[in-house]
Amino acid sequence: MVGNTYPYTQSNWATDIQLAKAASIDGFALNIGSDWWQPFRVNDAYAAAEAAGDFTMFLSLDMTSLSCSSYTDGITLASLVKAHASSPAQAMWNEKVLISTFSGENCYFGQGSVAEGWTNVFRALLESSGIDIFFVPSVFSDPSTFAYDSWMDGELNWNGGWPMDGSDITTASDDTYMNALGTKEYMAAISPAFFTHFPVNGWNKNWIYRGDNWLYSKRWEDVIAMRDRVKMVEILTWNDYGEASYIGPIDGALPSGSEVWTNGFPHTAWLQLTKYYAQAYKTGSWPTITSDSIVVWARPHPK
Repeated sequence: MVGNTYPYTQSNWATDIQLAKAASIDGFALNIGSDWWQPFRVNDAYAAAEAAGDFTMFLSLDMTSLSCSSYTDGITLASLVKAHASSPAQAMWNEKVLISTFSGENCYFGQGSVAEGWTNVFRALLESSGIDIFFVPSVFSDPSTFAYDSWMDGELNWNGGWPMDGSDITTASDDTYMNALGTKEYMAAISPAFFTHFPVNGWNKNWIYRGDNWLYSKRWEDVIAMRDRVKMVEILTWNDYGEASYIGPIDGALPSGSEVWTNGFPHTAWLQLTKYYAQAYKTGSWPTITSDSIVVWARPHPK
């Protein structure tokens, strides 16, 4: 979440990258919004990844923040992508620049439909600059449309990281998305938790997704069992403190009010589990355990 990195320098990014690499994470999806300063933090992130040499970055355009109602908005988004498309740290897929979004199902860019907007404006602007993208957005629309949505190359199933009801997590959502996508790429979401409690006169967000029965481990094990069909995994999140899903250290600029459920609640022990599961996912073999450790987490409040 670039929006939480206002005080970051390239050194902060370098520290995060080393922690992520130690946990077998290959790169960061940079959720970028509309604040004027966010592109500068992205510049530092790419510079740190370039210096690391074996870590990648890709943009996740936050369409709940960025505007997409006009052709000019398309130019703005394309410019964000162009700025780093040639970086040696840019994540590639099928030799194309990997790009994602959060939302974007209502983006027209001044065109007659969502498909025309993303195709005739966003993609066309990049193609005219010689940039071929592999577009895996996270749009919240009917999955049955994905197979013939030619403007996307795949889909990130954001809500697949948590159960959407009172039950434990299953792979039903994954199956629905993969069946709908056909030959397109599927990016699975894995998350340890989700909790937010901002007042009405602030962010006005107040809900919790079920994290019971060791959600993080269960979700990883389910995805590993599907690794022959799931080629991409995004961990949600490294640093979304406002929604309590962070696995990285508490650093940067926390959303005002979120310190109530972040201060004194470190989540970095999840990085130990991440390393174990990520290696199994990438190699197909469970890593040899060389020393025993126990990672325990729980709600500090009644159900």
